[in-house]
Amino acid sequence: MEIRRYRGRGVPSPRLAPTLLASLLVLAIMAAIFWFSAQPATESAHLSASVARRIFLFFRPALAVYNDEQWQALLLATGLYVRKAAHFTEFFALGVSLRLWFAALGKPRRALLPAWLLATLYAATDELHQMFVDGRGPALLDVGIDSLGALCGAALVALCIVHRRRR
Repeated sequence: MEIRRYRGRGVPSPRLAPTLLASLLVLAIMAAIFWFSAQPATESAHLSASVARRIFLFFRPALAVYNDEQWQALLLATGLYVRKAAHFTEFFALGVSLRLWFAALGKPRRALLPAWLLATLYAATDELHQMFVDGRGPALLDVGIDSLGALCGAALVALCIVHRRRR
C-alpha cells in the first residue's frame, strides 16, 4: 500500500483499493473459520447434520428406497463427510483470497507458494485453537484437508491469472 507523491500531495496508489479489499476478504474468511472452530462439538455436529439433512431432502425422491431408520443412519454417517467438505471449502476460499491478496500487492507470479503456506499455517493454528474448545481437539487429517483446499483455491486463481494474460 504505497502512497505516491504528486506535486507535493499524497495520492493513493491505484493498487490501494484492491489491496484493502483483498485484505478485508482474507480477514473476513479467517474470522469465519475461527468462529466455526470455536463452536463446541455438539453445535458443530448439529450444524453438519442440518446441512446433510438439507442435501438429502433435495435428493429424497431418488432415495425413496430407504426406510426412516436407514435414512437416519445415512444422515449420521454423512455428517462426517459434510464436516470434511466444509474444511476443504473454507480453506479453498482462504487460498483464493490469499492469492488475490498477493496479486493485489503486486506479486502475482510467485504468490502460489506463500499463499498456500500461510493458509496451511493458519490451518495448523486453527487445529491448535480447537484444543481449547469443549468436545473438540486437533486433527492432523483436518490440517491436510485444509491445506489441500487452500492449494486448490490458490492454484485456481493462478490459473485464471495465467489464462487472462494469454488472452
